[in-house]
Amino acid sequence: MSCGSLTSAIYYHYGFNSRGDDPDVQMSLMAIKQSWSLSGTGAITAKKIVVFTMKYSVIIPVYNAERTLNRCVNSLLKERYPDCEIILVNDGSKDHSGAICKHYAALFPCVRYIEKENGGVSSARNAGLDAANGDYILFVDSDDYVPVCFFSAIDNLIHDKDVDLWMFSFSFDNGDTKRANIQKRSYFSDRKSAVPIIIDAICRKTLNSPWAKLYRREILEKNGIRFPYGASMAEDRVFNIHYSYFIYSLAVSDKVLYIVNTENEQSLSRGRKDDLNDQFAVTRRYFE
Repeated sequence: MSCGSLTSAIYYHYGFNSRGDDPDVQMSLMAIKQSWSLSGTGAITAKKIVVFTMKYSVIIPVYNAERTLNRCVNSLLKERYPDCEIILVNDGSKDHSGAICKHYAALFPCVRYIEKENGGVSSARNAGLDAANGDYILFVDSDDYVPVCFFSAIDNLIHDKDVDLWMFSFSFDNGDTKRANIQKRSYFSDRKSAVPIIIDAICRKTLNSPWAKLYRREILEKNGIRFPYGASMAEDRVFNIHYSYFIYSLAVSDKVLYIVNTENEQSLSRGRKDDLNDQFAVTRRYFE
């Protein structure tokens, strides 16, 4: 099965270091905590959740991620961005990940903690979506991290073009070197014009993951879009294609706003490398 066999359905429808101890990228928890206490933020606490909308919800599925979790969360906290929540979903970890998550939730008012039985990365992300309050949704894997001024950079993109789906450029970090994957800047303000970029993203596999993207929560909730349960592969692709069915505008940024850690190939989200043809077959069956 090829790209064409899957994408025809779309055309039809539209008709730091793994331990985080690098001094250049890692701040101590106490230093970050102090900066947050001075920032005047404090809308959501781990013990008492006040439900109201905010700008960004960042969902992080966590499974046995004690080696990389600090770096991941700290990279989001460094900016002291006031209008966000960070949702840590512990998917039945057997290491110290749960304790680390609880520690962050106790220290920082923007961090929320969800604990659940192991059900896989899709169920963890869905749990985060069910709890999210933000106008926009971002997914970050616990192995990965984001650059400084992550939220401010996204603010600038939205101010320029407030579209239904933003796709960012990203880079790969194997611990020794970083390799950037720069996307071609593009913008489409109607559904039919967006089809070519969606097709290209499918074939280049950049639609295979939910990270390095910005979603509108309203679209997700209105159309009941969640990661499919029970699928053995291609869950992320199905989620993205399902979402793309309901968008009216799309933009791609050449700014690197996400760093993928490639050191741990056995992580929750990257431990399985599915055959591309199998992924197309699963995805097509889902939409038939």
